[in-house]
Amino acid sequence: MGRAVPLEPWSDPRSPVSPLPASPSVTVPDADQRRPSLSVATARPRLTDGPPDRARGVSARWLLVAIEHAADAIVVTDLDGMVQYVNPAFERQTGLSAAGVVGRPTWLMDTGKQPTSCFEEMVATVRGGETWSGDVIHRRGDGTVAYLATTVAPVRDESGAIVGAVAVRRDVTRERALEHRLDEQRRERSSLTAALRGHALARHRGGDRRSDRKRPP
Repeated sequence: MGRAVPLEPWSDPRSPVSPLPASPSVTVPDADQRRPSLSVATARPRLTDGPPDRARGVSARWLLVAIEHAADAIVVTDLDGMVQYVNPAFERQTGLSAAGVVGRPTWLMDTGKQPTSCFEEMVATVRGGETWSGDVIHRRGDGTVAYLATTVAPVRDESGAIVGAVAVRRDVTRERALEHRLDEQRRERSSLTAALRGHALARHRGGDRRSDRKRPP
């Protein structure tokens, strides 16, 4: 279960923005310091911490490294659909920079090619604590349209309250274009087959009428 091309809006972008709750974080520095970093709500390990705290800190750092190197685009938003973080794969997928989309609503990438009911269903599903999956049509930075196989899940704070959403997106534009061409070919073959059958039936009926005319009384 969507920035030059919009992500998935979670609610009316005109509603007040509810920032993610502040908490200590572990952040992996970016090669490009202009790129916003993703923070994970977890305690920073200290020398006085016990093994569980150090383990959580190490896990958080590995998690961030994995997200930064993921092949699929990852987008984190707050409950109002304002982008909080995008990984490098998002930039490659859309042609948009992280600095250009962070802090902006995801609906800016909307193409208008999908009914609002699609996004309403997505919002309701995520706010209900469930995961939404489906295709989302977005606009890239160069204006072209992309079909993105998208999975959106709620993000919860330490108390379990839903504070945002995370979307994982894979570009399936080529696959969908191929499926569309195959569907068109099947429809064309079906129409041609129906036309040939109709023509053959008409000839058969015409032959029967001619035979009746030639038959002696």
